[in-house]
Amino acid sequence: MYRIRAMGGTSYSQYLKRGSTEDAYWKGRSAELLSLSAQKISHSQMERALSGEQPETGERLRNRISHDKHLSNGRVLRGRTMFDCVFSAPKSLSVVGLWDERLDTAHRQGVLYTSKIMESWSTTREKRGGKSEVVPTGNLLYSEWNHRESRSLDPNRHTHLAIVNMTFDPNDGRWKALHAAEYFRRAKELTEAYRYVTAHEVEKLGYSVRDRGEGIRGWEIAGVPDSVLEKFSQRTAELERAKEGFRSYHDREPSEREILTLVRNHRPEKEIISSWEQWRQEQENRLTPKERDMVLKVRDDAVEKYAISMENRRDYWETPLGREKNSDHIRDLTEMIEKREERIDEKLMEDAKKFAYSFHDHADSEPGQRKKASQKQAIR
Repeated sequence: MYRIRAMGGTSYSQYLKRGSTEDAYWKGRSAELLSLSAQKISHSQMERALSGEQPETGERLRNRISHDKHLSNGRVLRGRTMFDCVFSAPKSLSVVGLWDERLDTAHRQGVLYTSKIMESWSTTREKRGGKSEVVPTGNLLYSEWNHRESRSLDPNRHTHLAIVNMTFDPNDGRWKALHAAEYFRRAKELTEAYRYVTAHEVEKLGYSVRDRGEGIRGWEIAGVPDSVLEKFSQRTAELERAKEGFRSYHDREPSEREILTLVRNHRPEKEIISSWEQWRQEQENRLTPKERDMVLKVRDDAVEKYAISMENRRDYWETPLGREKNSDHIRDLTEMIEKREERIDEKLMEDAKKFAYSFHDHADSEPGQRKKASQKQAIR
């Protein structure tokens, strides 16, 4: 799923880096405009960007910076410097991913496609005739920070898309604050776009997916027992206990904003894993022998199915045309890796957009006219 929050200051970037499995690189069309594409991000570069400056040179880009506001009750509202957008993989993907690193690629593809949709929605505000108007810009400056565990150290593959509060307005040639209202308002659509692409990629790897249940959005990898998903969902259990406490005290359900507050108030400090292999072994030890065998069978069946599909392609690849196509593919893939390029399947992108838009708040113009497909049906 997808969630977003506005951040102030520059210290949060240290948290992103501390828990990340790898270095992060500048991305987005804004990075292209600043000649930063695919450059590794340093701490000083991130601080400059969050301060409205050119990350490499320190040149001032945004003239108007969001300043902190000091409230009468002593609280301080930090000026917005970035937007932290988190994409969390289905729990079953995180669990099976302990034994199949290919699934990490499926998750990253979901993030890639959704980030491109977000960039196409990017806007800023400008004064026209004394009125503030929303203006499309089509460019973002962001980075991806990949984490593989939750604060409770459960398997939880998730990516922080750190979007700098800055976008280039091509209408007057100036850098301005990002108008991010759409990223909050259309969170449901972005969640479904991520789920759609990730499910598509997971099935390409030989897995099957299933709906989570009646009235529950999302999907899980078929064959992974619910007992395993619950065992590795300590944070969800903590949140449910907090929500139950809220219901008992207020005699009503908490709103979405109140749920976010509950999440923050019941959030432990993030622990850092010193050894990936040791942590993976600790997670495996939490499973019963039967649960472990069931998860490994899901993995093994998927690997075998994928191998058979690739074997069936071999007859084609061994023809003269197939060898030529394969040679071109390898050359293109090598160039893509060297340049850290991101390739997009346009049909998959359009399909993901259409599926996500079916959850748009204004799409339901007439009650009962819209039918939402299940995730499993949608990727067929």
